[in-house]
Order: sequence, then structure tokens, then C-alpha cells
Amino acid sequence: MPVQTYFCFQAKLKLSEYSADHSVFGSYHSVALPAKPQYSPGSKTQKSYLKDNGIDTRRECILKGLCVYLNEDPDKLVKEYKADDENTAAAMAETVYGIYIIRHSGAEPSDAPEDVGIILEGVTVLSELRNVPFALSILLAYVYNLDLSYPPELKYTFEALQKIILKLDGNRLSAKVQALKTVLSH
Repeated sequence: MPVQTYFCFQAKLKLSEYSADHSVFGSYHSVALPAKPQYSPGSKTQKSYLKDNGIDTRRECILKGLCVYLNEDPDKLVKEYKADDENTAAAMAETVYGIYIIRHSGAEPSDAPEDVGIILEGVTVLSELRNVPFALSILLAYVYNLDLSYPPELKYTFEALQKIILKLDGNRLSAKVQALKTVLSH
């Protein structure tokens, strides 16, 4: 199954200003991106995401798909943990930068998470956020306001979100992000 099918790339990406309701997506344009075969997600996850048509799940798919398109691992951005796992606290303390999702054991990826939050330097900065897209918008605000450097394994994803989606400091783009911007403008 092509990567763009899994990640709902017939879904919509925001190309205008940041909307007032704090979601990353406002007005939409249809985008079909070419497949990047270097990352292939599991079939159980594919079926779960394709089954669910909720807007938050679609947005999460698009954000993870952006990571895949830029040849970065989406698991470095959004880390999922089980609620009853005793190693969760230790694993979260080792996380330098990212979003965490805590799910019940046996829950499907499309099920509502128990908790969504932000981790910076091993410390949970915010918890009980509604969903991954909202958590990512808050994480971007932290990164921009605290003048944090992007994690090296996600630098293109954060650059694309900052310079293309939010249109902040968009004069100089890396080659990967410039290619994405060109594809999105057609």
C-alpha cells in the first residue's frame, strides 16, 4: 500500500494563516504528494487510521505523513505509551523533545487517548491536551518563543511547519522544504 494512501494525502493542508481556534488547519487545498518508500508503517495501524474519519485523526495522519515525506521518523515526534506500562515514566524522562500519547492497553490508534502532552528535556511541560494537532501547535509555540533549536532528527518537519504552514521566517529554506513548498504551490 503506498505511503500516501496510509497518511490520507487526499486530505487537506492549510496554506493560509493560522486559524483563531488554535488548530493548525484553516482553509484547505487538496494535495496529492508522491510516495516516499523509505518508511513503511504496519498494516494494523494503516487499517485503524483509514477506518477513522475524525478530523483530529486526519490531522494527525497529515502531520505524521509530513515527517515520512521528509524522510523523518514520525515516532520521534509523537511517542505512544501504554497506561499500564511501568517503564512509561522512565521512557518519558529520557525524551528530550516531543509529544506523548498515553493509551489504554489494547486500544486502537483511532481510539481517544488517555492523555496527550508535551515533553521538553525530559519534563512534562503540558498534559491533558485534547489531541496531537493541538499539542503540536503548542509545541511549535514553545519552540518559537523559547528560541529552541529543532531536534536534528525532525529538523525538516519543524522547518516546514514554521516556514510553510505558519509563514514565519520563510525566506531561506532547505532544499527538502523548498521542494515541498514547490509541490504544494501547484
